[in-house]
Amino acid sequence: MKRRTFLHHTSLGVSVLAIPGLSCSSTDEDKAVGQLAATGRPSYRVGSEHLIFGPNGSRFVLDPESHAVHRGEHKTVEASFTSLGDRASEVNFPIDAAVGADGRLYVVDHGNDRVVIFDAKGLRLGDVGGMRRPRGVIVLRNGHLAACDVAGHAVQRFTADGQPASRLTGDGQNPLNGPCALAEDPLGNLHVVDAGNCRVVVLSYKGEVVRTYGSHGAGEGQLLMPRAIAIDGHGRVCVGEAATGFIHVFDMEGRFLERFLPIGPGGDPVAPLELSFDPNGELYIWAPGTHAPMALVNA
Repeated sequence: MKRRTFLHHTSLGVSVLAIPGLSCSSTDEDKAVGQLAATGRPSYRVGSEHLIFGPNGSRFVLDPESHAVHRGEHKTVEASFTSLGDRASEVNFPIDAAVGADGRLYVVDHGNDRVVIFDAKGLRLGDVGGMRRPRGVIVLRNGHLAACDVAGHAVQRFTADGQPASRLTGDGQNPLNGPCALAEDPLGNLHVVDAGNCRVVVLSYKGEVVRTYGSHGAGEGQLLMPRAIAIDGHGRVCVGEAATGFIHVFDMEGRFLERFLPIGPGGDPVAPLELSFDPNGELYIWAPGTHAPMALVNA
């Protein structure tokens, strides 16, 4: 299996844009913290580590450039999920992952156009193919798997052991165009980042389009290069856009609540390429250009 070389921004084609009036000094950041507490935005951490949290409190760090996924805290690796003895098992640029209730780890092997399934001990159980440029992946409440087939313009659903279950493409009026991230809300609906149409499409369990929200533009609730999504326990939907760095907050019905510009450890705006909530409801923002582990920005 041939290795392909990727850079942090190559596969996503993104960069942070400077926005006049939005770069925060330390004084501005102090004011922002107070505003965040008043408006109820989630506290967040920004850093160069792409973190995934399991339902049992486990924590994984994705390392795309080293072609590996590590279980454990920063600099305290308990186990690594990478080359396991033969070329067919190698992970090539793991860009996302999800953890099942039984400890299974599902890794988006972006460079090999598949999702690789590991057990809790790191043993490769199999893989799921049939996708082109897969990206986001989640474990659904029923234990099934859902993954974004970006170039196939679909969301693929599989059983826990990787058997195909269904393929969701939207409908005639709202076809998916380059879906790249997804999250499940408490009602079981899928909120899919429809990157090519600069919006979020909400799909029912049956695959029917329930609603859409967001639109192309630079205003509040509008999206430019949306790339990430996460839903917290309160039903707040956070959508990150790479072009401007804003994170837009919606409710589950798609009503816009607010937006904010995440600030990295160095005090500059960052591009939120991936979002995830930990079990305590804190938002983790993966921003490779920060070159620093996760740092608490506000609470």
